Order: sequence, then structure tokens, then C-alpha cells
Amino acid sequence: MRISLNYNLSMKLRLNFNSEQEFQNFCNQLFSAELPSYQAIEGSGGDKGIDGLDKNTVFQIFFPDIKNRIKSKYIDKINEDLVKIKNAIKENKLNIERWIIVIPEDLSADVIIYLRKKSEETGIECIGWGASKLTELLGKSPHIKKSFPSVFSQDIEEELKELSEKIGVLFNPK
Repeated sequence: MRISLNYNLSMKLRLNFNSEQEFQNFCNQLFSAELPSYQAIEGSGGDKGIDGLDKNTVFQIFFPDIKNRIKSKYIDKINEDLVKIKNAIKENKLNIERWIIVIPEDLSADVIIYLRKKSEETGIECIGWGASKLTELLGKSPHIKKSFPSVFSQDIEEELKELSEKIGVLFNPK
């Protein structure tokens, strides 16, 4: 049985998805439910570092292999994508005020500090959303769990158990 959240050895909160595409689909459904003007961007034709847009905010959804979920890989990704964003802003005359990198785990303090430094350098607010933020948003749209049973199977099983107990009380009142 899979669980939706776990803690690795360093006690980092992490969402367990099976693939990059599954994580991207989850994020797009979640952001579409929570952000009325969110638009997912299909990326196979070159997404310019943009996986989603909401008003003046760009979302970059990043799902590295577990072995690559380290400070240096995150910083490389941040640097690469901010160059893409600056080019997209210039080429398309976009008004982008905020850039959010979305990953399936919470970022380390070093990476968060680096994002703040990049905010000062670029003039674009750069932040990271990880498991804690995604879990918070999921609490507002729990129906999305049903689209990802391999990730949230334990939650669904617990809901079924609770429902079964309630039905049992209805049919077998004391």
C-alpha cells in the first residue's frame, strides 16, 4: 500500500508520485481548482520554462529523480529556468512578477535562501512550493485525490473504512 506523504531520513516532507507526468497532472489539476485563472501549458513543443500561468505568476513544475533531489540540482534548475523566463518576458512582452518552482518535497533552507537572492537579482519574486504547500492546497480540493489513487490510496482506504463504520451504525443502531 502506498501512502501520500512520507518523511525521508532527514525528516523532509515528500509527496510520492510514480512519474514526472503524474506529478505534473496532479499540480495542474490542483492549481486549476484553486486558482481560477490558472492555465496549464503543454510542454512537449518547448514550454519556455513555463508549465503554468496564473495572472502575473509563472509556475515551473519540476520532478527530478530522487537521487537528484539535492541542493545543486535545484539551484541548476532555478538558474536554467530563470534564464528561460527572462527570455520569454523579453520576447513576448510578458508582465511576470512571480516565479514558482513546484517540487514534490519541501526545499532546504539553502535553496530557499538562494531563491530569495534570485528574487533580488531578477526583480521577479522567486519562491518554491513543496509538499507542505501542495498538501495545504489539496486540503481545499480533496476531490483531486480520486484522480491519483496510486498516490493517495491510503487516504481513500481510510475514507472507505470511515464510511463503512457509519453505514454499520445506521443499520445496526444500539
